[in-house]
Amino acid sequence: MIMFVEGIIFLIAAALFQDNQVDSGRAVFTAVFSVIFAAMGVGQNSQFMPDMAKAKLAGAGIFDILESKDEKQLSLEQGGTLADKI
Repeated sequence: MIMFVEGIIFLIAAALFQDNQVDSGRAVFTAVFSVIFAAMGVGQNSQFMPDMAKAKLAGAGIFDILESKDEKQLSLEQGGTLADKI
């Protein structure tokens, strides 16, 4: 399938090159291979998306714990000092 898509891309590039819309063949190869390598990178990194979602949820849970108030803090906000509560 990949070779089929590459063949179509090079066919289009050849037609553009023949109509003098592209200056050099080197520019065609650079553009085609840049797109191919970018697509390969996206494909390889897409396998980590479920892990990223789990990490985001875990991070949110950690911040919820850190920002929550415990019983001592709540009793101090209602009045009194820590020495009075101990």
